[in-house]
Amino acid sequence: MGKINSIHRKQEIPLDRNIFCDLIWSDPTNDEKGQMTGRWNVNYDRECSIVYGAALVNDFLKDNNLATIIRAH
Repeated sequence: MGKINSIHRKQEIPLDRNIFCDLIWSDPTNDEKGQMTGRWNVNYDRECSIVYGAALVNDFLKDNNLATIIRAH
């Protein structure tokens, strides 16, 4: 959480790979077999950030003792 809390939020969203860009523009994918070669991949649709699959979400929920993630932007 330290990295997230230290982000300066009053700025344009950079389109290079960094935590601020990833928090805003990363997307889940339903296509685990066709698009995912691992737990995450480059987000070619947005041309920045990542796409992630169910395995990564499930691990995050378990590691952080959470039941769900709600995302919106």
